[in-house]
Amino acid sequence: MSEYVKKNTKYTSRVHLRTALQAAGIQFEEAQPGQTLTLKGYGNQQRQATFAVRQRALGDNIFGDLGWLWDGQTKCFVQVADHLDERYSQTARALRAIKREYAVAATISQARIKGYRTQRVNQPDGSIQIRVTGRI
Repeated sequence: MSEYVKKNTKYTSRVHLRTALQAAGIQFEEAQPGQTLTLKGYGNQQRQATFAVRQRALGDNIFGDLGWLWDGQTKCFVQVADHLDERYSQTARALRAIKREYAVAATISQARIKGYRTQRVNQPDGSIQIRVTGRI
């Protein structure tokens, strides 16, 4: 049976999550502050989310939209997805790319807050190097 499930993440920044989705090249929608978007799933299930990646954007024959909802209690975004969708290659790749890009965005942000210059270097093997140099 297909159903939406919520998964805790360590995504605490709306800005970093937005940056991660953009850097991963994934089409998404973002709700206005204080608003939510409706995710549509298998069997007309509906859930709310702050960020939504529509089913068609992932390219797999997946069951529903993928999203992240701000949880004010834990101060983190909760991933909202059909539990079967993560098994599809496009969705799994997208989730890995988002996780990687979130880490890059958070690292660069923290380095810049502390006054360091940063440079992102994409390596031929697909890894990402972040060069951090002296304070500005």
